[in-house]
Parts: sequence; C-alpha cells; structure tokens
Amino acid sequence: MTSLQVYLYEQQLAPSTIAEIQRSVKQFTAYLKDEHIPLKQCAYTDIMAYVSHLQTSGRKTSYINQVLNHLRHYFKYLVHTKQAKQNPASGLYIQGVLRHKLVSSLKEEELRTIYMDFRQKVPYKNPQLKQRDTLLLGLIIFQALQINELQHLLTTDIELEQGLIHVPGTSRTNSRVLNLQASQMATITDYLKDKPSEKLFELHVGRQLSRICDTMAIQVHINVNHQLIRQSRIILWLKQHHIRQVQYLAGMRYISSLKTYQEQLMDGLRDKVDQFHPLG
Repeated sequence: MTSLQVYLYEQQLAPSTIAEIQRSVKQFTAYLKDEHIPLKQCAYTDIMAYVSHLQTSGRKTSYINQVLNHLRHYFKYLVHTKQAKQNPASGLYIQGVLRHKLVSSLKEEELRTIYMDFRQKVPYKNPQLKQRDTLLLGLIIFQALQINELQHLLTTDIELEQGLIHVPGTSRTNSRVLNLQASQMATITDYLKDKPSEKLFELHVGRQLSRICDTMAIQVHINVNHQLIRQSRIILWLKQHHIRQVQYLAGMRYISSLKTYQEQLMDGLRDKVDQFHPLG
C-alpha cells in the first residue's frame, strides 16, 4: 500500500473512491510530465490548463468536477507530507464553463482594512515576529507576490530609500521591480534593522501564511486566504492598468494566464449592467 493510499484510508474514504483518485492522479501526473511541469511547481494556472485540456478532450463538466475533487485530495496529501506548499485546486470547480469561482473578489478598501486590522489589532508577544508577519501579509496584499517568490527574497532585494522591491524571477515567473506602499515602509524599516541574515524570511512561508490567516479569523473575524488576496489584487490592477502592465506587475510569463481574472472582472461588470439596466 502506498503512502497516498494510507493517507486516503485515514480520511475514511471508500476503497472505490481511493481507486478513482489514484486513476485521476496517474493521468494528471502524466499530463504534467508531458508538459514538463515539475509537480512541486504546479500552480493554479497549471490546474486550469489541465481543465482546459480535459474540456478539449470532450470531457463533461460532471467528470471534470470529479477530477478536481480527486486532485484536491491529492494536493492535501502532498501538503500534509510536505511535498507541496499549497493546494492549487482548492476552491476550483466548473459551472458549465471554465472558471475559478472566487467567493468574492475583495475591494481596495477591504484589502487595506485586512492589512491595518492585522497590524493594529492582532496581538503578538514578540514584536519582531509581528513585523515579519505584517511584512509577509503586506507583500501579498499590495504586491501580489507568490509563495515561492516570498521564500526566495533577500534583504538586498528591498531598496528602502527608493521605496522599491526587486522580485527575482523563478522557473514560473518573471522578475520585476515593484513600488512599496507608504503604509508598508515603517514595518519594513523596523524589521530590517534587526535582520542579521541575508534571507528576508527564514521560515516556511506557505505554512506561516496559513497560520496568519487562521489567526486573523480568530482575532479579527476576517476569513481570507493568500490566494484570494493575490487574485483580488490582480483583478484590481486589471481595472487600473493595461493588461500588459498587469502581466508585468504579476510576474506572469504568459498573458493567457490573465484570462481567468479577466473573466471574473467581466462577470462583475455584467452583473452591474444587469442590476441597473432599465429592462433588467
């Protein structure tokens, strides 16, 4: 029995369901191999590409949703065994058409409220740990950084005097230079004063972000995750900038990666038109 099977049995899943999950995983990992995508680097956009592949192959929506459910179990196992940092299939399902349905895209004022409430209302015994976690949260809220980007940041990537952060490229994202917000500067300055090492963050960023979100839910009753925050920032950028500029800001290698975000934005606009149209 494989470790995946043991994990699934521990989740009290039926043997037939476990067999179906294993089949879906085998097909999915074969797809990743064909596309030269390392499993550890698999992201939300790769899951969406796989969904598109299944649709092109003529698979029905019910089948695709079943596969996505299987992949959620699989990535939960990978996170549990520390083979993955996050579950890119979380919250993803199909409603007739390809889409990642966000619970609710956050507005600018809501993102800023999350940041300020965490900074001002969430208690920490260690001030430096509070600065670190505030900095982590801010870099997702305002700069929409991904976990692997945060993990590899160095203290030298921040230019305090210019108010800039240099985000190095990864195997999946492009490098870029982003502006820091005025509300971030005091926290960054204080954090860097007592930072002896070269790495900006020493800990496992993905797990710490999960703890931050859990803490916010308990302390200030805000229920969010880092994916929702990043996606909301990208949608806000699409409202403000040309799509090519948003591609740069988000570090996306391919402009097609923004398709889902554009669809989410257009759905919101259509809802407003339907709400206020005189014939609606």
